Amino acid sequence: MLLVEVVKGLWHAGGAIAGVFLTRAKSEEYYRYIVPALKAEVEAGATMQDENVQKAIKLLEELPAYGIQRHNFKRKYLVDRDSILRLPDDPRKIMYGYWW
Repeated sequence: MLLVEVVKGLWHAGGAIAGVFLTRAKSEEYYRYIVPALKAEVEAGATMQDENVQKAIKLLEELPAYGIQRHNFKRKYLVDRDSILRLPDDPRKIMYGYWW
């Protein structure tokens, strides 16, 4: 249920889904809300096809810097259940080349 609230709040947060987050700080702020809720939902049995999981993944796809970092992030962390559970809780722990 927490994931539903987080996704709804961020989904409707104005320019949050404009395709590009303008600052690293804003991306990290959103990341800190989305990832713990997403991981809890997945651990509780939600599938990758679940609507709220898909919305959370869509939000996370847009957070890294545009370009190769975004591509690498999606390939490493947003592929399946196990890759989602490997997401660090703190975005500062994501290796360079996958984040900002």
